[in-house]
Amino acid sequence: MQNSRRKIMLVTVAGLFALTIGCALCDSALERGTAARPDLRIRQSQSPAAGPSAHPDAPMMTDVSDDSALRSDITASTISSPDVVADPSKPLKAVSRVDLKRYMGRWFEIARLPNLYQDGVVGVIAEYALRDDGRIVVRNHGRSGSLDAELTVSTATARVADNSANAKWLVQFLWPFEADYWIIDLHESYDWAVVGQPSRERLWILSRDSTMDEITLSGILRRLRANGYDTAAIELTPQRQED
Repeated sequence: MQNSRRKIMLVTVAGLFALTIGCALCDSALERGTAARPDLRIRQSQSPAAGPSAHPDAPMMTDVSDDSALRSDITASTISSPDVVADPSKPLKAVSRVDLKRYMGRWFEIARLPNLYQDGVVGVIAEYALRDDGRIVVRNHGRSGSLDAELTVSTATARVADNSANAKWLVQFLWPFEADYWIIDLHESYDWAVVGQPSRERLWILSRDSTMDEITLSGILRRLRANGYDTAAIELTPQRQED
């Protein structure tokens, strides 16, 4: 009996150790990330006051030497919204239906909630490919501390947990551990998507393009608050424009 208990304890400790390593591989995680922030380029909707020849919905590119000014602007005018208050006591809702074939391909990470394993990681890109057996190959790309840093890739396998909607996945970077991947907001043309977890501790805003206009981002954040997320801590993810 004592030998059996010792074996169980050893297996449990080994499993927890493996989980720690697996998490370190998730999301292109690089713990050697530095505090340096690269240049960030983001599209902003052009005001009608810019001139009669400019369409009010036409995007324009705005360069900033660092993201501090942009981050403060988003925090003040976009992330904060008195008309929608987050209620985390409500169960997180996923979208009603996802067409897996349309969802496959490349996604740029526009923003995320901070997490230990992506600390300092920029230029994050996720790629999904549907296998013949219905499982999904996940490839996450990222750079540590700078957009000029070496590209690192981590690979995982995902399976759909709700075959009726295809909106709830389980992603596995290291067997036998799986992590929730819920698609909680999705553009009708699959131009952008929002991924979360039932605990609401993780969040990723994804786009087919490396930039996102302010109006779209504002709408996503408003719906996130309605879905129980506290958006105040969301951070933008710098991207390489040539990717």
